[in-house]
Amino acid sequence: MGLSEENAARIESAEARNSLQHHQEHHQREDELLARIGQLQAEIAQQAKWQPIETAPRDGTEILVWAPGSGRWLIKFDGEEPAGRAFTHWQPLPEPPK
Repeated sequence: MGLSEENAARIESAEARNSLQHHQEHHQREDELLARIGQLQAEIAQQAKWQPIETAPRDGTEILVWAPGSGRWLIKFDGEEPAGRAFTHWQPLPEPPK
């Protein structure tokens, strides 16, 4: 017994709706992932910039610091500044070469 034209049309219409819904969900997820990638790229770019010393980690992490008149320094910062130095900015170390 074959399908009536009406039943065949219903099945075809349901398959088309399912396909469209799957396609829309895929593109929505893709858009969400692209937005997250953009956020991460912005965070990485911000981390590579000089930041106020008040925001520097104080746990002994090695960072670059800036002291006006003295230039750049590589230190393990714990919040204490060496005598005669007044750091104003810091930035994390870049990833080492591979």
